[in-house]
Amino acid sequence: MSDETPAPQDGADPTTPDLQAEVDKWKSLARKHEARAKDSWSELEALKPEFDALKQASLSDQELAVETARQEGRRSAAAEFGTRVATAELKAAAAAAGARLPDADFLNLSRFVGEDGTPNSEAISSFVDGLPKARKKPEYRQDLGLGPQGGGAGAGQVTRDQLKRMTRQEISKARSEGRLDAIMRGQL
Repeated sequence: MSDETPAPQDGADPTTPDLQAEVDKWKSLARKHEARAKDSWSELEALKPEFDALKQASLSDQELAVETARQEGRRSAAAEFGTRVATAELKAAAAAAGARLPDADFLNLSRFVGEDGTPNSEAISSFVDGLPKARKKPEYRQDLGLGPQGGGAGAGQVTRDQLKRMTRQEISKARSEGRLDAIMRGQL
C-alpha cells in the first residue's frame, strides 16, 4: 500500500480508500493554492501604480493628447450627469422629508456633486434638513361654527326690490329653486 492511503479498518474493503482523509488532503491543497493566489494578486496590485506610471511615460505626444482628452471627456460627462442625478436625489430627499425645495435655477447644483461626478449624499441631506418643512393641512374643516360666510346676495339670489314686484307663483318658484335663501336668512 502507498503512504497516502491509510490501512483499512477491520471489516472494510481494502480497495476503498478512507474518504475523509482524501477530503482533508484536497482541502489543505486548495487552501495552500488559494493563499498563494492571494499573495500573487496582492503583489500585482502593489505594482499597478508603477505600471500606470510607466505606461503614461511611454505614450507619445499624440497618444498623451488623446488620453488627456478622454479623461477630460469623462470628467465633463460625470459633472453634467452628476448634477442631474443630484437634482433627482435632492427632489427625492425633500419629498421624503416633507420639505419644499426651491427652484433648481436658484441652487448651485455643483455643490451637491463630488469630484468624481457622483452625488454627495451628506451635502444633500444637510441641505434638505435645513429647509423649512411644509405645513400639514388640518385634519378637520376650519369653517365649522363660524356663522354666515360671505356677504350679501349670491349669484341668482332675489333682492328685496325684485321680491316686491313678484307674484305669488313667482315667489313660490324662486323659493323652491333656493333663490330666496339670502332674504330668508336676513342677509338682504
